[in-house]
Amino acid sequence: MHRDRIVLIGCVMLFCSGIVWGGLTVNIKFLKVESLHDLFEIFGAIATVAAVYIAATWKKQLVSTRDYELARKTAVSIVRYKESVIGAWEAASDCLVQEKSGKTIDSRTREILTAIYNSQLELDQQRRSEIQELVVECRAIWRNGIDKNLARAFAFEQLCSNCTKTYLVMIRPDNPVNSIVARYSLIKFREGLSEKNINNRDDAESYVDSLFSPVDNKLDEKMR
Repeated sequence: MHRDRIVLIGCVMLFCSGIVWGGLTVNIKFLKVESLHDLFEIFGAIATVAAVYIAATWKKQLVSTRDYELARKTAVSIVRYKESVIGAWEAASDCLVQEKSGKTIDSRTREILTAIYNSQLELDQQRRSEIQELVVECRAIWRNGIDKNLARAFAFEQLCSNCTKTYLVMIRPDNPVNSIVARYSLIKFREGLSEKNINNRDDAESYVDSLFSPVDNKLDEKMR
């Protein structure tokens, strides 16, 4: 709609200018070219103006395309990271539930839990690394990057991941002292996560969306 309005205004102005120029008496001598050299100078001037205009338009289009591609690539990576952050919360929440139950874990269950949680931790690290690489690229190209917009999201994911890592230390049977220290550390993680008022996956998705909302808005602007 905005472009259509600009085109309409331009057409009206062009029509009005035609009426104005049509009513003027033009001195034919003004249009005469004294020599071939003068003609080439006129053509050269016109070509220069056209070249400057084309170069400016091309540069603007190139920058817009570059910004769009970077924003699109970052947006796709952020969607993946969002899912990873929600998974990190689910893993941490599950760890706290198991710790609170106080049930003894046999070796087979310990192996299964360790494999599941380590897989989630590896995924979190991979997705976070992807985002951090794009953050550097955004900072280099846009100057005012998206670092600050992602700070709270990074902090929340790290909170959840560290909680899971601590739980894995707690259930290891080879070092009872570390296990006791880890159990007390989980109390702090429980307090930190309880402040978020997240009770289920829907709450987690809403909270994570709010964390990413600033960067989502910024990327939307770049893709318009």
